[in-house]
Amino acid sequence: MFSLDNVESTSSGLVLILDSKEAVRWRLSFFGQDRPKFKRQVILSKGSTLAEANSKTTLLENDYVDMQLSTDMPDEKFATIVRQKLSALTIFTQIGKANRASVSLAHVASTSNINSSCDLSMSSSMSESAMAFLVNKQKMTGCYHAEMAGTLSSDVHVVDITSADRTRLNAAPIAADTTRSSRATTPGDHHFNNDKVEGNSPAIFLSMTPKQTSTGDVIDSAPRNITLILRSAFPVRWFLESWRLSGNLEVVSTNGPVENYSLASGQNLHVERRNLPSDFDQLWRTIALDTGLTPISYVKADVANVVSMVIPPRSKRGELSSVRKVEQARVSKFLLLVQVLTICSARIHARLRV
Repeated sequence: MFSLDNVESTSSGLVLILDSKEAVRWRLSFFGQDRPKFKRQVILSKGSTLAEANSKTTLLENDYVDMQLSTDMPDEKFATIVRQKLSALTIFTQIGKANRASVSLAHVASTSNINSSCDLSMSSSMSESAMAFLVNKQKMTGCYHAEMAGTLSSDVHVVDITSADRTRLNAAPIAADTTRSSRATTPGDHHFNNDKVEGNSPAIFLSMTPKQTSTGDVIDSAPRNITLILRSAFPVRWFLESWRLSGNLEVVSTNGPVENYSLASGQNLHVERRNLPSDFDQLWRTIALDTGLTPISYVKADVANVVSMVIPPRSKRGELSSVRKVEQARVSKFLLLVQVLTICSARIHARLRV
């Protein structure tokens, strides 16, 4: 999976070259650029395919061959050909091993500071522009009640990360970025010691997307109010991102700050940080009393670094079922992914070497 954030880009489009020695089925997510005339073009190496994209994307099927590119080509030559054919090279990223990569073009550099050269022999950090993850699926339990989706004033989802052993997350520090600095958190909350949750605390990325058809169309595009209860047994930093969602987004975090990493422009974020019970029965009652709503989903995992949620369309059923009892079953509508192993530095060609 490859995600790209170009929220502040003023260009008319982008070309993404994904080069891999192995055949890869790419899933692309674009955030922050909804201009109708903005063009997204993708060039893939031989054998790789584009499985899906969350925005209109043009696959340039013959350009890799026409440009005479090769996976065995030296980096310097590869970059030179790209510059010659496309007249530019914004980011050149090399990744050793990963199944999720993210590139941010959100920071618009001054033209006077742009360096026309790119020394590929230098191993410099690009952590503010690119990150790569090796992600594995994690076992979880919980319950999900599709018949309740969209029937109340807000859909309440509970994410419960239970392990107190923070060393198991092995999350690399997130570089400081002034364009994404704590827009959702309220500093100075006397109930929390910020020194314990900032800095080197593990990071959990939570993404939300609406359910789509096989052709990529959103099934239900109406505004949806969402409430997230984010409970963790250890201090963490939550980074939120979403695509094509609108409505109020209420977030309660029990043990760490929450940041607007790349939320859809139509979502209105409000964050509250406070303690909640660890016992499930008490947690459920507290949520129901505080919000006046019954959660439509509850997922519990021992440890996780990435949580991906598919927001279902509104239920057409008029009757609500009882949801007081938790079912010990896999929650198929939500994909919990675990263990960020590598955050790589980078520059737009992502060369994946497995």
